[in-house]
This record gives sequence, C-alpha cells and structure tokens, in this order.
Amino acid sequence: KSEKDRGNFESAIDAYQQALDDYPDNEYTPFAAVDLSAIYREQAAYTKAIRVYEEALELPAVKKNSAVTAEFEKKLAYIKTVQAVLLRHHALTTPFSKIPNELLEEIESEFNNPKS
Repeated sequence: KSEKDRGNFESAIDAYQQALDDYPDNEYTPFAAVDLSAIYREQAAYTKAIRVYEEALELPAVKKNSAVTAEFEKKLAYIKTVQAVLLRHHALTTPFSKIPNELLEEIESEFNNPKS
C-alpha cells in the first residue's frame, strides 16, 4: 500500500514532490503530479492543486508529450473553475469529494461553457 492509501498524506505529499523534483524527465513523473494534485483537492487546498499543474506543465516529461500537456492544461482549467465556484459560494474549505451536487453541476456548466 502507498502512503496515500494508508492515509499518510504528508508522507505522500513529500514523496510525490520529491519525485517531481528529482525525476522531471521520467515518463512516470506526470502521474506523481496527478496524484499530488488529487491529495491537495481532497484537503481543499485548491491553490496548491493548481500550483502542482502549473509547475508540472514546465516538466520535460510533460512538455515532450503534447497529449499530456493538453490534459494537464484541461485539468488546470477545471481546478481553477472549481476554486472560482467554491469561492463564489464561500465554500473554499470543501474537499473535492464533498462538493454538493448543485455546485458540481455549476462547476461543470461553467467549465464546459466558459465566458469569453
């Protein structure tokens, strides 16, 4: 079991961050960014989750794969939408898995129909 699976989130965060720092060119490093961002979303640390993707977009392992770059840009935009909707509803301390359905619908609508 991983540190994350055991609920050792601080250890998992440290391990994922270490992987991102030490192996920026490794093809598996983007997965560390995805997992790290997910932990932050579950901690309602949306700014940190956003920063993970912003920094990951600069990793050689991400930059050299246009599909991964596109997916990370999409995930980044989605988390920013989540953060904006939660902020508007004074609900920024809500972990992602606990976001009420009506807010999830608003997030999806806003994400899929961005204002120009």
